[in-house]
Amino acid sequence: MSVIETDQWLLNYISSKKSTFQDNFMVQRDLLCAPLTHYFSDANSETIQLHLIQHGLFHPDPHDQYVIRGMISNDYWKITTVQLATLQKKWEGPDISTFLFPSDFKNEQLRTELNGISGLSYPDKLFLFITEQTTSNQLKALIVHEYSHVIRFHYVHHQNSILTLRDALVLEGIAEVAVKQIVGENALSKATKIYDQSTAKKHWQNWIKANQNLTKTNPKHDLLMYGGDNVPKWAGYNVGYHLVNTYVEKVNPTLQELLRTPTNKIMEHSISKNVL
Repeated sequence: MSVIETDQWLLNYISSKKSTFQDNFMVQRDLLCAPLTHYFSDANSETIQLHLIQHGLFHPDPHDQYVIRGMISNDYWKITTVQLATLQKKWEGPDISTFLFPSDFKNEQLRTELNGISGLSYPDKLFLFITEQTTSNQLKALIVHEYSHVIRFHYVHHQNSILTLRDALVLEGIAEVAVKQIVGENALSKATKIYDQSTAKKHWQNWIKANQNLTKTNPKHDLLMYGGDNVPKWAGYNVGYHLVNTYVEKVNPTLQELLRTPTNKIMEHSISKNVL
C-alpha cells in the first residue's frame, strides 16, 4: 500500500508560488498534477487538474500555505498509511496508490455539508481531499468510505463495466455501512440521516425506481443521487444507505462479504422484503 509523499509536492508548490491566481494555477498543474500522469494511462496534466478540481481539489489561494502546513503538522500521511494498511489486511483488498491534497476549502457547500472533505476512487488509486481542520475520525471515515469503493471497483465493477444508478445506490450504501461499523455511527454522512426509511421508500417509488438503470453518463443520474430541481436533496445517497443497511440487518454478512456482493443480489433482497 503506497501513500505517495504528496506532502513534499505541496511544500514545493508553496515555495514555487507566484503573485497571480493564473500563475499559481499553472504551478499547481506543473507540480501537483503533472506527476500524476504516470498513474493515468490516457490523461495529461491539464485534464487531470480539471478533473480533480471538479471532485474537490483546492483552487490556488493565498491561504493554502497555512492549510498545507497544518496538514503536514497533523501527520495525516501517517494516519492514512496505518488506516489503509489495516483495511487492506482486513478486507483482503488491492494494493493501491493514495494521494492526499487540500480540499476546496473556500467551497461553502463542501464545508457545511461534507465537513470540508471529499474523495475520488479508482480500482488502482485513491485521492483524499482534506483540510488542516479535518479530525482523525473524519479522515478515517473518508478512507473507509473511499477504499470500500476501490474494493468494489476492483472485484465487482470491473474496468469496462458501465455503472448504473442502482450500482451507485449500493456502492454508496455499502460505503456508509462500512463507516458505521468501523468508525462509528457518529461518523456517518449527513446524507444517511436526512430522511428516515419510510421517506426513503417514497423517494425510491417517486424518483429512483423508474430511473434505476440510468448510466453515470446520463445527467439525470447525479441529479437523482445529489438532488436538485424537484428531486429531494441527497435522495439517492439516502435511499442507498437505507437499502444496504436493511440488507445487512437481515442477512448479517461480514463486511468483506458485503463488499463483494453483487448489486443485483442486494437490490433483489430489498425489493422482495418490501424494503423499497
